[in-house]
Amino acid sequence: MRSKHYLMLWALLIISCGPIKELGGTQNNTPSLGAIGKEHKSILNKKFEQIGSPKIEEGITISVLEIPFTKSEFKTYVQYKKGRGEESNLVFTDSIASKPEYLKLNISDKINLLTQLNNENNSNVRSYLANDGEYTIVTEISLLANENLTDRLKKAEHVFLVEDNNGLLILEILESNQRTIVKWSDLEIFDYGLSGFCWGKNRYGNLVIKTINGDNSGCPKGTEKKPSKLNDIKPYLKL
Repeated sequence: MRSKHYLMLWALLIISCGPIKELGGTQNNTPSLGAIGKEHKSILNKKFEQIGSPKIEEGITISVLEIPFTKSEFKTYVQYKKGRGEESNLVFTDSIASKPEYLKLNISDKINLLTQLNNENNSNVRSYLANDGEYTIVTEISLLANENLTDRLKKAEHVFLVEDNNGLLILEILESNQRTIVKWSDLEIFDYGLSGFCWGKNRYGNLVIKTINGDNSGCPKGTEKKPSKLNDIKPYLKL
């Protein structure tokens, strides 16, 4: 009888410990470039809750880098695949010098992004962001794609973040004066990087985004992450 109790306790221990390893770091809905929202983190996972995206009138330059996986990055990719109910076809061996590679796309022209965020057509976006200093924007994504698309992204003259006819943000590749649209669904986006907003006032005393904080940490002197901390904030006015 006692041996049965031991077996039952051992089975419960295995069941209770197993799922924790599988859930760690899983991201089922990885956001795309330009998405605005909040990140929610816990011990088991992180999730980006998107509320929208800015309006883009002029394409924003995107940099493309091919980077070898680190052990930590590969673990993130494997967890992403598990979250989709899929197995990874890549093999990572820490002791072997040659590592599988992935692409990192980054909004490199943050000045252009900042200018467009402060344009009149994004006044509603700014009004919404000004109500909560915790909102961030996705300025970097890590991804894998098929061999042909990977090669095109690496060799493209330019890659832009643009707005399509439906008002959605998409990627555009420029090659030999030919423009090609890249669907987010054609990319395995397994991780992302966020930037925060630092607020200040323009010469008219109106609230504007002064900088896009690349590491989402502290804001430069004279700016604030939370607009409410600025002294004598006027009601939001058009620029």
